[in-house]
Amino acid sequence: VYSRVEEHANAPSRSERRSEIARFCLEHQVLQRKVVKQTVMTVVYGVTVLGAKDQVLAQLEDLLGETVEEKILAEIAQYLATQVLRSIDEVFRKAMRIKKWFDDVSRICNKVGVPVAWISGVGLPCHQPYRDLANVTVRTPLQKTVLLKEPSDEMKTDKYRQKSGFPPNFIHSLDASHMMMTAEACQTEGIDFAAVHDSFWTHAASVDTMNRHIRDQWINLYSTNILGSFEEDIRARLGSLAQHLQPLPPRGDLDITAVRDSLYFFD
Repeated sequence: VYSRVEEHANAPSRSERRSEIARFCLEHQVLQRKVVKQTVMTVVYGVTVLGAKDQVLAQLEDLLGETVEEKILAEIAQYLATQVLRSIDEVFRKAMRIKKWFDDVSRICNKVGVPVAWISGVGLPCHQPYRDLANVTVRTPLQKTVLLKEPSDEMKTDKYRQKSGFPPNFIHSLDASHMMMTAEACQTEGIDFAAVHDSFWTHAASVDTMNRHIRDQWINLYSTNILGSFEEDIRARLGSLAQHLQPLPPRGDLDITAVRDSLYFFD
């Protein structure tokens, strides 16, 4: 992101205003981690340019709200949000291709009205329960209350939530699989283990052992062809409609065993 803004600041541009905003960002050290972190983290949730602008604007108000006019801040936020999203498409090109393939899966599932489902890395079935819930109005002499019906398979799927929820839910299921595999390895070794989401704990004397298990189990999980297995499952589930699903993007050649030598692989 910094490189893109710096390029706009120094290179001739058809938009002089864009160059001015870019120079302002550099001069006032606006490109800080906290300014762009939320937008980067929520790309997988389908954040839009408008949503990204609001995220960046909230951070800019904390940084510059007392010295810069609100109208100018909004203009800077719009510019930075656009650059962040474009940079993500470039830096994480292969990851974004997978996300677009996930969107294609959701689109076909939505077309036939079935929720997206998959098998986690430890063999647990995952099922997105998002449905268009109907309201039921209950009237009494004292008040009117609106209740939501319990979701059921007879209800239509919530197409937006099925699509937007799939990529992050799939990643969460992999994180949870890694946590369970690490917990099992620690138990086998006889050391205490506790976790909340992606924060793993043990006693100080066991940290080195836990770190080894974290890396080994991560390698064990991602050495399998997770996406390839999912593609086989979803094509079998879709039947003849699978012909409309685009081919899965090819796997990369990253040597994941290198994480054993990574000092900051896991905090």
